Amino acid sequence: MISLNYVVDVISDKFQTVRAFVIIGCILGLLTFLLLIMFIFKHTANRVKNVVILLAGLAGICTLIGFCVYTSLADSYGYSFILNVVAGALYFVVTIIMALDQRTC
Repeated sequence: MISLNYVVDVISDKFQTVRAFVIIGCILGLLTFLLLIMFIFKHTANRVKNVVILLAGLAGICTLIGFCVYTSLADSYGYSFILNVVAGALYFVVTIIMALDQRTC
């Protein structure tokens, strides 16, 4: 069983927080990608569009939060700046395109 002290130690370790946001962002991004492929090939109902939009938005938010925490720790941007901004922007582009697509409503 996980003790409260362990949870507090993990939360206080900022690098663990960054790793958690990265993992959450990757999982949400993968789910978004898989559901989007199923949606494009019409293996799912149109209401899956709402799930894709929600997951893409959450993945983008997690990616950007993880990036902000990481840069506040490392005080440098490097390649992580480019990768995280591109990933976050792509998630939001998918969200906007799916939301504006009238044919799938």
